[in-house]
Parts: sequence; C-alpha cells; structure tokens
Amino acid sequence: MKILSLGNRRTVLLALVLILAMATYSSAAEKPIELKLAQYFASAQWHSKIVADWAKKIETESNGRLRITIFPDSSLLSGPETWQGTVRGVADICSGWIKGFGKEGMVPYHLSTATLAAIYGTKGAAEVTKIGDELMKVFPPFAQEVDDLKHFANFSLQNVVLYSRNFAVRSVADIKGRTIRAGNNAVSDIVKYFGGSPLFMAMPEVFMALQKGTIDMNAGFGSNLKAYRHGDIARYATLTLIPGAGVSPGSVGMNWDIWKKLPPDLQKVFEANSNWLNDKLNSSRRDEEIEGLEYVRVDRSLP
Repeated sequence: MKILSLGNRRTVLLALVLILAMATYSSAAEKPIELKLAQYFASAQWHSKIVADWAKKIETESNGRLRITIFPDSSLLSGPETWQGTVRGVADICSGWIKGFGKEGMVPYHLSTATLAAIYGTKGAAEVTKIGDELMKVFPPFAQEVDDLKHFANFSLQNVVLYSRNFAVRSVADIKGRTIRAGNNAVSDIVKYFGGSPLFMAMPEVFMALQKGTIDMNAGFGSNLKAYRHGDIARYATLTLIPGAGVSPGSVGMNWDIWKKLPPDLQKVFEANSNWLNDKLNSSRRDEEIEGLEYVRVDRSLP
C-alpha cells in the first residue's frame, strides 16, 4: 500500500476543501428566490386558478430560480390591506383592488370614474379592462394610480349580485332596513343611499353570517355562490347594475424594492408573461359568474 507524503496529503486535503466549498457555493447559488403572493380570492375561484397557473409558468420559465407561494382567501393580507400591504412589503406580489378598498382603501379617482362610465356601455368585464388598459397607455394620470407597484395586469369584475336566504330583492325598496355585507366603500355608500345598513366582513366569514342571520344578504359576485358555497344556503340571488368591486378595478403587481432586486433576466420572465395573465384574467369571467348564478338555482332541500 502506497503511503502519501506529507506534501501530497496536504494537496489532497486542499482539493477536498475546495470541492466542498464549491459545492456549498453552488447550493447557495441555486437556491430559488422565494416570493409571497397575497390574494383576496378563494382558491376555487377562476381568478385564483389563473394566478396559480401564471405563478407556475413564471417558476418554469425561470428554470426553478423563482418560487412563488400564494396566500389566497385573504390569509396573508385582508382585502382592504392587499394593495397597501404589498407596497409596505408584507407581501411581494398582490392580486387585489387598485389602492385597496373598504375601510382602509382609497378608491382611485381616474380609474374608478373611467370604469364606472365604461361598464354601462360595454359587453362585460373584459371590455372594461381593455378600455382601462388603453386609458393608462394614453393618459399619465391613469397610469400614475398604479405606479406604487410594478404593474403586471388589470382585471375588472361583473356586476354585484345581492343574495339572501330568506327573501328576493326585486326593487331597491327591498334593500331598506336590511343588514348587507358590503366589500368596499363604494358598495357601502350605495347600500346606505337606499336605506340599508352596510357591514364589512371578509368573504370567508360570509357563509356563517348568512347562516346565523348576522347579515340579511351579501353584496358579492355570482362566482362566490359556488366558490364559497354560498349557494348552499342562499335561496335568492339578484343581479344588480352595481359595477363589480364598486367602481375600483383590480390589478396584479409587485413591490418595487423586490422588483429592483431581481436579476434582469428574471424581470424579463415576468414582463414576457404580463399579456398572458391579462388576457386570461379577463377571458373566462362571465362564464364563471353565470355558473355561480345557476348554482343557486339547484334545489338542495334547504332547511
């Protein structure tokens, strides 16, 4: 058996140390960048499924260098906090209403008025979003209202549906004296105008509130009836002329500090998939709204 000289042993030991150091460096270099995405919508809703597909697409095209963890159902940030919480860095990416909504939110003036004006003369949410996108390209004040996050995509929603266990809304007079869950300030003001009492609560709490009678009805979307199983207890649903999300459109965006830290090639991955996300978010919405409204018509022998 050949015994290595002291010099050779030192050489072998040095080589082993270098190999271990390189392996450690390689492992650290390959560790993916972890990103948190805060989302208002439920996991079962069209929006969440599309955003999840987008996140997976980003991860794949980054060759595993990015990993996006999604927090649906307001589990990381509540609806009103989603936008501003991402600006502050609680989340890295958000999918929520522009500037937020509800008690803490600020409805953006330019985009809100444009959406409100557009929604009554259009064929649906996709067309409203397209108008908003064009306005943001042409008029700086519109674009400035989303520039506190790195903007990827916009979305709008169908009109609000009022649904209840015990009565149908056949005219605005049926709102008077009722306690109605309203998800944002704009809908809250409309409820108050017609004599109702608006109450803010997170969407995951609505099922129990309807069941116990804490609220008389919810001002939500048709898709909620199936995604949150509200249709299991709601006997009546009325499609209104109240624009979705009140008058505030939604957006998917990233915290600017996080964006600036990403390598240029990873930034390009996000930008290359912005149009894909925008198109998907605005293509299948009407179908799911109709599906939700159909869901509430099914007889489930309710108590």
